[in-house]
Amino acid sequence: MPFIIVHTFVGLQYEKGKWHINGCSFPDAIHLVDDDLGHHKMRRLVALLEKKKVNQHFINGMKTHLALDKYFHQRYIFPKREILAKEFDIPVRTAEGYIEVALDMIYDNKYPKIKEKIREAAKLYNIKRMVSYISLVTESPKSQIEKALNDSIKVITRKNPYSVISIIRNSLLLKQYSKLPTRSYKVFDVGKIHKRAMEILKPDCEKEIDLAIKRVRVLRNKI
Repeated sequence: MPFIIVHTFVGLQYEKGKWHINGCSFPDAIHLVDDDLGHHKMRRLVALLEKKKVNQHFINGMKTHLALDKYFHQRYIFPKREILAKEFDIPVRTAEGYIEVALDMIYDNKYPKIKEKIREAAKLYNIKRMVSYISLVTESPKSQIEKALNDSIKVITRKNPYSVISIIRNSLLLKQYSKLPTRSYKVFDVGKIHKRAMEILKPDCEKEIDLAIKRVRVLRNKI
């Protein structure tokens, strides 16, 4: 579940509250439940939560996340992942993961307090309640949904998310949910791939995030 810090950074430009922060990270947590939960199902879930009058700040956070994904992946993440995938002969999904982790690390280094805000906000989660909502838009058993949500919270609340130990723990945990074969990760080339991902991003990522903040401010109201 990379990209949580950047999603939260963008979300904090509009709302500072804990529920909004939770909403900004929540859509990626759901991907562990059902890898097919794309924007169509996510929009259905947003509509359902609005109908049930769930915390509006949380819903706004989800809309922020979805708007950022819609705009930023197509404009920035996808072109960068293509470069990395071609250079190292890895699947584009694997390359996308490297790009998103590298982007998060850049923003974690620049804004180290964001991860503290994410950890504090996560304490408000009512897992049982969210399981009941998610079960309405996915065919997955509730027990499976609950495990995935608990695992996702473990990932996003690591005290030092990019320490070597955290990365290993997260990788082992998330591998349980991945459909990619182990060989696609090129374990022995991780250092080189990560370094190259950083090189690809650093020249223009901050400028592009600033543009995204302006664009998403409008787009999130259309979700």
